[in-house]
Formats: sequence, C-alpha cells, structure tokens
Amino acid sequence: TRLRNTLRKLAKEGTEGRLWYEKSGQAILKIAGGNLKRARKLAGLFAIYSSGTAVSANTTNALKMWARFYGTEQIVPPKSGTLAGRFSEQDRTAIEWLNSNEDDAHHVETFGNKRFPFFVNIMREIDPKNYDTGQGVTVDLWMMRALGYDQGAPTDAQYAFASSEIMLIAKEMGWENQQAQAAIWVAIKARWEFIQKKAKDKAVKLGLAEYTPMKKGAPLFDVVGNSREEQIENEKKIIGVFRDMALKVSAADLTKKLEESKADFAD
Repeated sequence: TRLRNTLRKLAKEGTEGRLWYEKSGQAILKIAGGNLKRARKLAGLFAIYSSGTAVSANTTNALKMWARFYGTEQIVPPKSGTLAGRFSEQDRTAIEWLNSNEDDAHHVETFGNKRFPFFVNIMREIDPKNYDTGQGVTVDLWMMRALGYDQGAPTDAQYAFASSEIMLIAKEMGWENQQAQAAIWVAIKARWEFIQKKAKDKAVKLGLAEYTPMKKGAPLFDVVGNSREEQIENEKKIIGVFRDMALKVSAADLTKKLEESKADFAD
C-alpha cells in the first residue's frame, strides 16, 4: 500500500537511528551505576517525561527528578498551598513511580499507550532477561505524523493499526519492533523539521495561519479561524501541508537533519 511504502522509505532512511532505544538503555544503565533496580526507575522517568517534550528537555526533567529522589530517597508532593500547583501531571506520576514498590503491571494504565511501550522498549537493553519478549511499539506525535494522522495521541484503534504496520516493516527489514519504530521516528522528525519554515510560510499564504509580530524575537505563528472549530480544521490542514512537503524532501538534503534527529539519551 501507499502508506506501507512511505513507512518502508522512512525506515530505510532512518536506519542509522534504529538503535535509539538500545543506546539510550545503555546510557541509563551507566548513570544508574549498573544497578538494575535504579536503572528501571530512571527508565520509567524518561518514559513519564517523554510526552510532548524534545529529547533534551526530557533528559533534563528526568535527571532533575532522579537527583532529587536519590538525594532523599523520598519525594512527597504538597497536597495544598502554592507549591501544589507547581507539580505537573508528569511530576505527580514520576513521584508515584519513584515511591512505588509495585511491579510494572500496576503502572500500565498510569503510563498509558505511549509511555508504557516506550519504557519497555528502553528496558529491553537494560534488563534483557525480564524484557526480552513482548516488545510493543511506541506511537507518539511523530509516529502519528508518519502514519498520516492529524491528531497528536492515537485512539486504541489507531494504536493497534500503527503497531501492526510498524511490526510488519520490522519483520520485512529483519529488525526488532522498537528498531523499526525508532528508524521511522528519526526520519519523519528530520523531514518535518527540515521544511518547518517553508511549510509555515505556505500555510500563511493559504490563509490557514498568520504571523503575529513580537517586540522581541521571531514572530508568532498563529492558526486563524473565526471559531475554535474552524481553527481545529485549519490545524488539520496545516498538518497536511507539513506532511506533503516533508515527504517530498530529497534524501540528499536531509543528511544533516538526520544526524540531529537521531540524538538519544546517551547524547
């Protein structure tokens, strides 16, 4: 199919980044001093903070919480007062995770469809004895873009479809599931970021967005619309513009972006 051809092309293009989880797992185990229990906790933090953040920000957030916890061995979030609001959903999940003695099954629902497979994918390298089989696929915003979806988080049906397609590519390439996903992720992210400026300009020309000048720095890119519904429709159209342009970029132009995109937690 057309979609499978696209995924195949992206997987081949991102080949050098396919060991993203393995390299990240090695780095996490090193930080944890080879201690599997601590490495599991740290891998969980990276998974928890992975939602909606770049690799660098994720690393910073996870390591900050890690340092706080292993300085005191316990973090208690305030129940009320001004500090309570400063703890985000991710912080609260992280604190619960760090203080918990429960096994993985207890945390599946809290981590959710995106974060739990991400955690298991990283643990595959850290503790192969206990995580050798049952590797699911991480389906985040970038994978949704690669698959042609215009929303950020998958429904259960979309997750099941995405997983099956990526697993087929993995089988075809002779890779593990998480390796196929990592390769596709690296390639679509590189392509998307490569055309970002031109795609925004095109969206403005099409009347889907506008640039709002700022007193300092670059102008803001704002989606236009007379109602929230119209804005949502325009957001979907803009994602379509981005995807079309991203998939048309020549492989030769992508070399540098691919290097940046494959950065893992070891970097």
